[in-house]
Amino acid sequence: MILATHDTDLVPVLDELHDLHRSSPERIAKLETVSWFDAQARVKGGFAGGNIRATGGRAIWNTNLDRACYEASLDKKDYR
Repeated sequence: MILATHDTDLVPVLDELHDLHRSSPERIAKLETVSWFDAQARVKGGFAGGNIRATGGRAIWNTNLDRACYEASLDKKDYR
């Protein structure tokens, strides 16, 4: 399962899914996160992005997607 969000209200969900997977890996999918990350934004003083993190030392893999990935994911269709 992959979670793409910056909503920190979901941190308890990350914690719970991590713990469930560790106790029952054959039943519960492994959890990963994905986030936008723009290193140049940080250099320019802006928000660079980043991932939400589980608590208590739980390690969850996160993949950072750069600006090129963001641009490629845009839906350019005009729905008007």
